[in-house]
Amino acid sequence: MDVLSSSEAFWWGSLGGLIALLVTQIMPAATALVKSTNMVEITPTRVVAATVLVLGFAAAGGAAALVIGDAEKVKDAMVYGMAWEAILGGAIKTGRAALP
Repeated sequence: MDVLSSSEAFWWGSLGGLIALLVTQIMPAATALVKSTNMVEITPTRVVAATVLVLGFAAAGGAAALVIGDAEKVKDAMVYGMAWEAILGGAIKTGRAALP
């Protein structure tokens, strides 16, 4: 199997980021919505916010697959894309711990 190009790694990482979005954000929100008796009002602001969230997760997943740099296979790029939140969270936590 050939090594992924940068653009392929980005797109597969983006797909991984969207899978992470589905599991960490959409499924819990959908479950809460189903259990709730309240109707959700769809406003332009909510549509824009949802679009930004989806694009942000996809871009962050793709960027993680590129920044880590050793995504040679599709599965590697997807895993890096899915793990971008954990990677960023670990870096932030380490940085905060280093502060006096």
